[in-house]
Amino acid sequence: MFHMGSFIGAVTRAPFCAVATGVAIVFALGCTRKNADDSCGVPKSCPKEVVDSSATLSLERTACYGTCPVYTVTLHGDGTVEWKGISHVDTVGAATAKLDPSAVQGLFDLAATSCFFAMRDTYELPITDHDWANTTIRAGNRIKTIRHYQATPESAGMDAPPGVCLAPEVLFEIEKRIDDVTGTAKWIGAGGRSRP
Repeated sequence: MFHMGSFIGAVTRAPFCAVATGVAIVFALGCTRKNADDSCGVPKSCPKEVVDSSATLSLERTACYGTCPVYTVTLHGDGTVEWKGISHVDTVGAATAKLDPSAVQGLFDLAATSCFFAMRDTYELPITDHDWANTTIRAGNRIKTIRHYQATPESAGMDAPPGVCLAPEVLFEIEKRIDDVTGTAKWIGAGGRSRP
Protein backbone atom coordinates (compact mmCIF):
# COMPACT_ATOMS: atom_id res chain seq x y z
CA MET A 1 0.00 0.00 0.00
CA PHE A 2 1.37 3.39 -0.94
CA HIS A 3 1.34 6.26 1.51
CA MET A 4 1.16 9.76 0.11
CA GLY A 5 3.71 11.95 1.82
CA SER A 6 5.81 14.89 0.93
CA PHE A 7 7.10 14.76 -2.60
CA ILE A 8 10.47 13.02 -2.68
CA GLY A 9 13.19 14.12 -5.03
CA ALA A 10 12.44 17.81 -5.52
CA VAL A 11 11.20 17.55 -9.06
CA THR A 12 11.01 21.12 -10.30
CA ARG A 13 10.41 20.60 -14.00
CA ALA A 14 6.64 20.42 -13.60
CA PRO A 15 4.01 21.00 -10.94
CA PHE A 16 3.12 18.04 -8.77
CA CYS A 17 0.11 16.27 -10.25
CA ALA A 18 -0.42 13.07 -8.28
CA VAL A 19 -3.12 12.90 -5.63
CA ALA A 20 -4.03 10.09 -3.24
CA THR A 21 -7.32 8.26 -3.48
CA GLY A 22 -7.50 5.52 -0.90
CA VAL A 23 -4.66 3.09 -1.56
CA ALA A 24 -4.07 4.41 -5.07
CA ILE A 25 -2.37 7.37 -6.64
CA VAL A 26 -4.04 9.20 -9.49
CA PHE A 27 -1.90 10.79 -12.16
CA ALA A 28 -4.02 13.89 -12.49
CA LEU A 29 -4.83 15.89 -15.60
CA GLY A 30 -2.93 19.10 -15.98
CA CYS A 31 0.56 17.79 -15.33
CA THR A 32 2.72 20.01 -17.49
CA ARG A 33 6.37 20.49 -18.35
CA LYS A 34 8.16 22.72 -20.81
CA ASN A 35 9.75 21.48 -23.99
CA ALA A 36 11.72 23.47 -26.52
CA ASP A 37 10.26 21.55 -29.45
CA ASP A 38 6.60 20.62 -29.09
CA SER A 39 6.76 18.62 -32.33
CA CYS A 40 8.82 16.01 -30.49
CA GLY A 41 5.80 14.84 -28.59
CA VAL A 42 6.56 15.82 -25.00
CA PRO A 43 3.02 16.50 -23.82
CA LYS A 44 1.51 19.63 -22.38
CA SER A 45 -0.51 17.52 -19.96
CA CYS A 46 -0.71 13.93 -18.76
CA PRO A 47 -3.79 11.70 -18.61
CA LYS A 48 -5.17 10.16 -15.46
CA GLU A 49 -3.37 7.01 -14.42
CA VAL A 50 -4.07 4.95 -11.33
CA VAL A 51 -1.07 3.34 -9.65
CA ASP A 52 -1.74 0.86 -6.85
CA SER A 53 0.34 -1.73 -5.02
CA SER A 54 0.22 -4.08 -8.03
CA ALA A 55 2.07 -1.56 -10.21
CA THR A 56 5.60 -2.31 -11.42
CA LEU A 57 8.44 -0.26 -12.80
CA SER A 58 11.45 -1.84 -14.49
CA LEU A 59 14.71 -0.68 -16.05
CA GLU A 60 16.70 -2.74 -18.54
CA ARG A 61 20.21 -1.63 -19.45
CA THR A 62 21.64 -3.29 -22.55
CA ALA A 63 25.10 -4.04 -23.89
CA CYS A 64 27.35 -1.48 -25.53
CA TYR A 65 30.66 -1.62 -27.37
CA GLY A 66 32.58 -1.87 -24.13
CA THR A 67 31.87 -3.04 -20.61
CA CYS A 68 28.53 -1.42 -19.83
CA PRO A 69 26.68 -3.29 -17.09
CA VAL A 70 23.87 -5.36 -18.59
CA TYR A 71 20.93 -6.07 -16.31
CA THR A 72 17.23 -5.67 -15.58
CA VAL A 73 15.83 -4.42 -12.28
CA THR A 74 12.13 -4.44 -11.45
CA LEU A 75 10.48 -2.58 -8.59
CA HIS A 76 7.05 -3.71 -7.41
CA GLY A 77 4.48 -1.56 -5.67
CA ASP A 78 4.88 -3.53 -2.44
CA GLY A 79 8.58 -2.64 -2.30
CA THR A 80 9.97 -5.90 -3.72
CA VAL A 81 13.04 -5.44 -5.94
CA GLU A 82 14.01 -8.13 -8.46
CA TRP A 83 17.44 -8.07 -10.08
CA LYS A 84 18.67 -10.05 -13.07
CA GLY A 85 22.35 -9.51 -13.87
CA ILE A 86 23.54 -10.52 -17.33
CA SER A 87 27.11 -9.32 -17.88
CA HIS A 88 29.71 -6.81 -16.64
CA VAL A 89 28.14 -6.94 -13.18
CA ASP A 90 29.36 -8.56 -9.96
CA THR A 91 26.02 -10.30 -9.33
CA VAL A 92 25.16 -12.42 -12.37
CA GLY A 93 21.74 -14.05 -12.18
CA ALA A 94 18.85 -13.33 -9.84
CA ALA A 95 18.80 -11.40 -6.58
CA THR A 96 16.07 -9.72 -4.55
CA ALA A 97 15.71 -6.96 -2.01
CA LYS A 98 12.86 -5.38 -0.09
CA LEU A 99 12.17 -1.69 0.30
CA ASP A 100 9.60 0.10 2.39
CA PRO A 101 6.67 0.69 0.01
CA SER A 102 6.85 4.39 0.82
CA ALA A 103 10.25 4.47 -0.89
CA VAL A 104 8.52 3.53 -4.13
CA GLN A 105 6.32 6.61 -3.97
CA GLY A 106 8.89 9.06 -5.26
CA LEU A 107 9.45 7.12 -8.47
CA PHE A 108 5.78 7.05 -9.33
CA ASP A 109 5.52 10.74 -8.46
CA LEU A 110 8.34 11.44 -10.87
CA ALA A 111 6.66 9.36 -13.59
CA ALA A 112 3.47 11.35 -13.01
CA THR A 113 5.10 14.75 -13.25
CA SER A 114 6.98 13.70 -16.39
CA CYS A 115 3.81 12.46 -18.14
CA PHE A 116 5.67 9.21 -18.83
CA PHE A 117 2.73 7.45 -20.49
CA ALA A 118 2.44 10.19 -23.11
CA MET A 119 6.12 10.29 -24.11
CA ARG A 120 7.39 8.74 -27.32
CA ASP A 121 8.08 5.01 -27.37
CA THR A 122 11.65 5.41 -28.66
CA TYR A 123 14.36 8.05 -28.42
CA GLU A 124 17.53 7.39 -30.38
CA LEU A 125 20.36 9.05 -32.28
CA PRO A 126 22.24 7.84 -35.39
CA ILE A 127 25.32 6.99 -33.30
CA THR A 128 26.76 3.54 -32.62
CA ASP A 129 28.38 1.80 -29.65
CA HIS A 130 26.19 3.09 -26.81
CA ASP A 131 23.79 1.19 -24.57
CA TRP A 132 20.01 1.43 -24.30
CA ALA A 133 17.95 2.06 -21.18
CA ASN A 134 14.48 0.58 -21.57
CA THR A 135 11.99 1.66 -18.92
CA THR A 136 8.62 -0.05 -18.44
CA ILE A 137 5.80 1.04 -16.16
CA ARG A 138 2.71 -1.07 -15.54
CA ALA A 139 -0.08 0.91 -13.89
CA GLY A 140 -3.63 -0.38 -13.66
CA ASN A 141 -4.52 -1.82 -17.05
CA ARG A 142 -1.86 0.14 -18.94
CA ILE A 143 1.72 -0.65 -19.79
CA LYS A 144 4.29 1.64 -21.37
CA THR A 145 7.87 0.94 -22.44
CA ILE A 146 10.26 3.67 -23.54
CA ARG A 147 13.41 2.59 -25.40
CA HIS A 148 16.09 5.22 -24.81
CA TYR A 149 19.45 5.16 -26.55
CA GLN A 150 21.94 6.59 -24.08
CA ALA A 151 24.02 8.64 -26.53
CA THR A 152 23.50 12.39 -26.51
CA PRO A 153 24.68 14.97 -29.05
CA GLU A 154 26.99 16.35 -26.35
CA SER A 155 28.58 12.95 -25.65
CA ALA A 156 29.14 12.46 -29.38
CA GLY A 157 30.47 15.98 -29.96
CA MET A 158 27.78 16.84 -32.47
CA ASP A 159 24.70 18.97 -32.92
CA ALA A 160 21.29 17.34 -32.72
CA PRO A 161 20.45 15.97 -36.19
CA PRO A 162 17.51 17.70 -37.89
CA GLY A 163 14.22 15.92 -37.33
CA VAL A 164 15.52 13.78 -34.45
CA CYS A 165 13.60 14.06 -31.20
CA LEU A 166 15.86 14.09 -28.17
CA ALA A 167 14.76 12.43 -24.98
CA PRO A 168 13.46 14.82 -22.34
CA GLU A 169 15.94 15.38 -19.52
CA VAL A 170 13.49 13.94 -17.02
CA LEU A 171 13.75 10.53 -18.71
CA PHE A 172 17.44 10.39 -17.77
CA GLU A 173 16.38 11.37 -14.26
CA ILE A 174 13.80 8.57 -14.07
CA GLU A 175 16.41 6.03 -15.15
CA LYS A 176 18.94 7.29 -12.60
CA ARG A 177 16.36 7.35 -9.83
CA ILE A 178 15.36 3.74 -10.54
CA ASP A 179 19.02 2.74 -10.15
CA ASP A 180 19.40 4.82 -7.00
CA VAL A 181 16.19 3.72 -5.27
CA THR A 182 16.63 0.02 -6.07
CA GLY A 183 20.32 0.08 -5.15
CA THR A 184 21.67 -1.50 -8.32
CA ALA A 185 25.21 -0.34 -7.47
CA LYS A 186 25.56 -3.12 -4.90
CA TRP A 187 24.90 -5.74 -7.60
CA ILE A 188 26.86 -4.00 -10.36
CA GLY A 189 29.91 -3.56 -8.13
CA ALA A 190 33.20 -3.23 -9.99
CA GLY A 191 31.73 -5.12 -12.93
CA GLY A 192 30.21 -2.01 -14.49
CA ARG A 193 33.43 -0.31 -15.47
CA SER A 194 32.58 2.07 -18.26
CA ARG A 195 30.25 3.33 -20.90
CA PRO A 196 31.44 4.68 -24.26
